Amino acid sequence: MIPNYTSEGLKVQQPDTSADRNNLQFFQDNYKSLFERRLYCVYAHDLDGNFLEANAAALDLLGYDRNELVSLNFAELIDDDQLTLARRTTEEILQNGFQKLFTVYKLNRKNGTSVWVETEGSLIYRDGNPYMILGIARDVTDRILAEKALKDSKARYKQIVELAPAGIYEVDLQTMKFTSVNDIICRVSGYTREEILTMGPADILTEKSQRKLAERASSLMNGRKIPPRAEFQIRTKDGRKIWALITSRYTYHNGKPIRATVVISDIEEQKKTEAALRLSEEKYRLLVENANDAIFILQEGQVKFYNRKARRTGKRLGVELDRFPIVDYLHPEDRDLIIERHRKRLKGLKPPHNYSFRLIGKNGREMWAEINTVRVNWKGQPATLNFLRDITLQRKLEQQLQLSQKMEAVGTLAGGIAHDFNNLLMGIQGRTSLMLMDTDRVHPFYEHLKETENYVMRAAELTKQLLGFARGGKYEVRPTDLNDLVSQSSKMFGRTKKEITIKAKYQEHLYTVEVDRSQIDQVLLNIYVNAWQAMPEGGVLYIQTANVDLDESFVKAYDMRSGKYTAISISDTGIGMDEQVTKRVFDPFFTTKEKDRGTGLGLASAYGIIKNHDGVITVDSKKGMGTTFTVYLPASDKSIVEDGRVEQEILTGSETILLVDDEELILDVGVEMLRRMGYRVITARSGQKAVEIFRQNKETIALVILDMVMPQISGGEIFDQLKGIDANVKVLLSSGYSVDGQASEILNRGCGGFIQKPFRLDELSKRIRAILAS
Repeated sequence: MIPNYTSEGLKVQQPDTSADRNNLQFFQDNYKSLFERRLYCVYAHDLDGNFLEANAAALDLLGYDRNELVSLNFAELIDDDQLTLARRTTEEILQNGFQKLFTVYKLNRKNGTSVWVETEGSLIYRDGNPYMILGIARDVTDRILAEKALKDSKARYKQIVELAPAGIYEVDLQTMKFTSVNDIICRVSGYTREEILTMGPADILTEKSQRKLAERASSLMNGRKIPPRAEFQIRTKDGRKIWALITSRYTYHNGKPIRATVVISDIEEQKKTEAALRLSEEKYRLLVENANDAIFILQEGQVKFYNRKARRTGKRLGVELDRFPIVDYLHPEDRDLIIERHRKRLKGLKPPHNYSFRLIGKNGREMWAEINTVRVNWKGQPATLNFLRDITLQRKLEQQLQLSQKMEAVGTLAGGIAHDFNNLLMGIQGRTSLMLMDTDRVHPFYEHLKETENYVMRAAELTKQLLGFARGGKYEVRPTDLNDLVSQSSKMFGRTKKEITIKAKYQEHLYTVEVDRSQIDQVLLNIYVNAWQAMPEGGVLYIQTANVDLDESFVKAYDMRSGKYTAISISDTGIGMDEQVTKRVFDPFFTTKEKDRGTGLGLASAYGIIKNHDGVITVDSKKGMGTTFTVYLPASDKSIVEDGRVEQEILTGSETILLVDDEELILDVGVEMLRRMGYRVITARSGQKAVEIFRQNKETIALVILDMVMPQISGGEIFDQLKGIDANVKVLLSSGYSVDGQASEILNRGCGGFIQKPFRLDELSKRIRAILAS
């Protein structure tokens, strides 16, 4: 704000403008006609410079709407160096009631540009007290810029005239007399400055050139265009004749030429050549220095010339390009090939022009590069001109894409195996549960049955890992705070591994994610265990969460959407991995550990789980420098759902249930389990049979337990047909696959729930009662 426009000496009482800012009635009653005029910019501000009102012309000029402008102070539109001027002008208006002279301000527009205005102001009273200053402004930007340009032009002209190596003079075209000349004109013509200023251009030309000058002057004064350059023959004071190239520029007033500025040169061809050469060199320099590729000339193993991009590339690798042979920075596996191709190129042979290889800097950083090479002569000796591009990111993206495609294929196979295996486990689990119901705890077989149940659960965990990187591997997805999940898992892991120091840093207000919490726990545990095994002597595990925005350049290789993601970074100080191991770290069944320390499924399942959550997991590792895994999961705007407590009991009922499954062993054990819970059971081994039975018994069937994967007719089609018979049908989906994918689509169409095979008797009982109660 402009500080204290109303000084203590003036003793002007300030009005309360808080209500007036939102009240247009005062202006409409008193200044409506003035404000409606668009010829001038009209505005009003209070005695402290706070805007009260402005007409459309003022708003258009400044680019603000009314609400925006009345929230501003006049001082916010001007630069600090004009504050004193504004204060003096305001004091003058307060003292005299008006402004005697116009004031010119440079106002800053909303869009960042500036405009020059000429203002005049008057003091407006209300109820006998000074109330506001009413101002009228005119846009004088063109005039101010023109005056500034003229001033700058005169300064430049004077400097050019004084320093120029050529002869320069000015001529008044009305009198055709010299008005100014520089020293070179005097030296060339042989006249003193006093003598030549009494003469005109024709007085120092030969007769032929005088006629030519008269023709050009006549054409110019009659409005016809004439070439700015012309050859004339000068006659010096001592009678010598000198040919010169004269270049003229004209100053106009009211459309008429009034003054000519002329430059004389007798080395025009040389000047043209030099100008052309400078232009060519400038274009070359701009092209080379601003190229996206590193450009350098290599001769005798040394870099003789390099551009800005090459210098930056060398800096990233810790390489001083012009001090050490470039061969020192070639990857050992690529060095012989590069040297051989370079030698062939110098001999005039034609090895491949374009190929890729690796560079290694002093800092150990490895970079993939693509190079295009041509043979040239540099200072008379053979050399190569090289165009090098960093393709490290491109290679990384290609590798990630290959991994993603491979995991997709393996995942599809693993998903099918896990589904069939879960069906077999369901039969074992069901039979075991039924036998346990009829077996007393003191029976000698009771412990064997419990161990069998434990084996089934361990086998089910293995299928979970298989489904982890199979398509559709999520079970129960809920909005989750990853900070809580990561904190709990890391603390639990840290309590079991005292030799590991865990240092965590959590992002405040972390984006919510929608995940299967047990699966993300599995991912984290697999990474923790991998880090622990990489630090046999102990070490530090760094964990960090962050909100990130992934752009198209990153997500393209992972078949993901760009946007907001939550990132979990887990770094260890362990032994690290070389490039070959890093490439295969997510491969199923790949492990560098001893046989009894790993199956090779941990990181593979972690990759698949994150991929099935529409995210990605990346790895960065160097031998001896530790490893960093980074998990990216898409952000969600849903509210976080807290875990509920689950009661461990078997709920019973007496309703009729239709059990649909194509596997006989599932039907057998399923019927027995349902009957033990008190239900009447009808079975169907095909989709057609299930639809037919339901059509005939829809009044008595309370629930349909439907296997999602059925021959001939899929579970989704069966569900749709059942809905067609009874829109309120209650269906519980059951499958060896997970809830993601097709099952999720069926649930979204109104299906009551989903249960994953193999399941325990108490789990099934609770799902049934929950759906029936709904």
